[in-house]
Amino acid sequence: MSLWEHQRQAVALLAPLKAGGCYFEMGAGKTRVALELLRLWSPGLTLVVAPKTVLPVWEREARKHFNGDFSVTVLNGTLPARTKQAQQATRHKGAIVVTNYEAVWREPLATLLMQSIPGAIILDEAHKIKSPGGKASRFLSRLGKLSRRRLALTGTPLPHSPLDCYSLYRFLDPSIFGYSFVRFRARYAQMGGFQQHQVIGWTNLEELHAKMYSIACRVRSKDVLDLPDTMDETLTFELSPKARKLYRDLEKDLVAEIESGQVTAANAMVKLIRLQQLTGGWLSPDDPECKPEQVDTGKAEVLKELIEGMGEEQVVVFCRFHRDLDSIHAACKSLAVESAELSGRKNELPVWEECKAQVLAVQLQSGGLGIDLSQARYCVYFSHGWSLGDYQQSRARVHRPGQTRKVTYYHLCAKGTVDQKVMRALESRKDLITYVIDELRNG
Repeated sequence: MSLWEHQRQAVALLAPLKAGGCYFEMGAGKTRVALELLRLWSPGLTLVVAPKTVLPVWEREARKHFNGDFSVTVLNGTLPARTKQAQQATRHKGAIVVTNYEAVWREPLATLLMQSIPGAIILDEAHKIKSPGGKASRFLSRLGKLSRRRLALTGTPLPHSPLDCYSLYRFLDPSIFGYSFVRFRARYAQMGGFQQHQVIGWTNLEELHAKMYSIACRVRSKDVLDLPDTMDETLTFELSPKARKLYRDLEKDLVAEIESGQVTAANAMVKLIRLQQLTGGWLSPDDPECKPEQVDTGKAEVLKELIEGMGEEQVVVFCRFHRDLDSIHAACKSLAVESAELSGRKNELPVWEECKAQVLAVQLQSGGLGIDLSQARYCVYFSHGWSLGDYQQSRARVHRPGQTRKVTYYHLCAKGTVDQKVMRALESRKDLITYVIDELRNG
């Protein structure tokens, strides 16, 4: 697939630089830009650091666009196991080693990376290192000094305040904003409040932005004419060992009943729902008098990373179950983000429409005809229903007449579960229950 025009312009700007920022909003294709730069740079070993949910994207995108030109190794498992995987990967020419921010600074992986000295380091969702005192931020600053090429990818280079760019440029090029956060803050922030510890205003912001974009490019989706009107991206994650075992046990029982003829498409829904609830982190007991038990938070963690990367953009999050709604609200609360709800139990749509909440959690059955959600351009499916019609109607609530921006749909799926089977059925426009049962029967 050829580059879009805005991607070509970004590559032309960044290719000659030793360090630069690609600040594309979500859906504008910054991973593709990074891979094209690696093709031009030929840096040897490349280290990519990204949130856990983004790790599989690199392997998929490299395979999609470059057909094996790059050897991509996504590190997983224990730290010793990851270190061994990284050692093996460095033997291949053009190796890309992908790991997450929580692991990159830990031993023994950190020592191996310092000794191997990657020819290029790419930080995906680079706003993750915005805290100057964070361990990943400090380690990557040290490692970055040894690398020939450094690239920062993020749609929100200043997620909360202008001060957030200091750590980013300490990694990219410390000469731009200096080596002292205290002096940097004194230059661009007006301090006051108790013991002069609170930011009460800003100064020299034109200078700050000029310095930022001396080595970076910015693309907002609303300004890009060559993007498609809608895009879909599936984000996968692994269930925890406990949740995975519970899921496998439930699935095994269901498959046994299908094979024995006890379960058909007509009466399988209850068991399929339990599987789907489990991928959202909740185990529903057989006894309806007992309360569901939370056994996993993986899907909520993916959602948190997504929302964090969206900056202050409003977003619609569709789901099926009340427990999913609760998980969405809990994720927002942990980020200090206001959320509202549209469901069978609440109608807080006006709160969201008045921009008093950033996130609107919508139960699929409540987000159909007559609802206009077009003030959002990001839509997340925390879970899917079992009706193709409901799914299509929910998409049309966001991408509809009145929508003036490109729309991106994100689908959260637990690996190797009913989530992925439902997605395949939706994509092929097939009867969901029959399709999923056939897939379970055929392994």
